[in-house]
Amino acid sequence: MPLTDVAIRNAKPRPKSYKLSDGGGLYLQVEPSGGKLWRQKYRFEDREKKLAIGSYPAISLSEARKRRDQARAQLSAGLDPAREKQLAKYRAKAAACNTFGEVAKEFIAKREREGMSKSTVEKSGYYISRLGLGITRLPVADPPRKSLKRCVASRPRATMRRPAGCCNSPGASSATRWRRRGSRTIRLAICAAP
Repeated sequence: MPLTDVAIRNAKPRPKSYKLSDGGGLYLQVEPSGGKLWRQKYRFEDREKKLAIGSYPAISLSEARKRRDQARAQLSAGLDPAREKQLAKYRAKAAACNTFGEVAKEFIAKREREGMSKSTVEKSGYYISRLGLGITRLPVADPPRKSLKRCVASRPRATMRRPAGCCNSPGASSATRWRRRGSRTIRLAICAAP
């Protein structure tokens, strides 16, 4: 018999954990501490496995059923739902670590290894640090070219221009140097992307 929301709310803890079955391998495990956890029991390659779906108040009955159906669809496609869940977490973690800011740090370290002078490396670090958190937190998978242009365009004009002859190219503005460092970092990120 399928579970109801009322039956779930009325489930009281016992000295040992117990299960309330919903059907299709989905069940609610009630712990002695009072926690209610959704689990999905399934068989993959002739082995019984369990998939943790979440806790009851956070995951409703209807949401747990949707996730059960997704897991069953993965099984019918020949995929292990628990393994797919692990891979999704790994991909999300890898994408979070592969941000514009992280690649910019790698770019500066690369310039140091290439033998650039200390002042050049410091300038690169300075210009990339001035881009702000909005740019450095963006994932590399979504190249931040437009965001980079928006960031540079938002800088006050007084900080954008230096007198002619004080930089590499006569009259080169800070905005131009920011764009150069940013585009170099983006090219490095695209080359290093898997």
